Amino acid sequence: PPVELLERRNHLSWRQARAGRRLYRAYALGIVRAREDGKGCAAHTPQGYRDLQLGAATDYRLSRAAVGGADWAVVFAVCVMDQTVSSYCREHYGTASGRMVGLVMGRLRTGLDRLADYHEQADAADGM
Repeated sequence: PPVELLERRNHLSWRQARAGRRLYRAYALGIVRAREDGKGCAAHTPQGYRDLQLGAATDYRLSRAAVGGADWAVVFAVCVMDQTVSSYCREHYGTASGRMVGLVMGRLRTGLDRLADYHEQADAADGM
């Protein structure tokens, strides 16, 4: 995934990449998985799994509010949709010049910093 590559290349800090991975998990479990009707073959009770989905959906919704603004689009595209920063620039701005990629990377870092701050505050409030 692009978040992993950006972290390995030192374009994102560990904290920013962790926030991006947590956003992906919240979306995958709370939003995508909640839409699927078929039951899985697991030993877990349906109520327990639905509670987990509800928690993930809430985490996703609050994460989106924490990032907010114009930064949300790039954070969602890179962290959830696995889109690279240069492909995001080409799609939304019609160019993938180094300057544009640098500006969008700044927006991505800012959004992920806000997301990491939110996660730290929420975990502290939960006693984690």
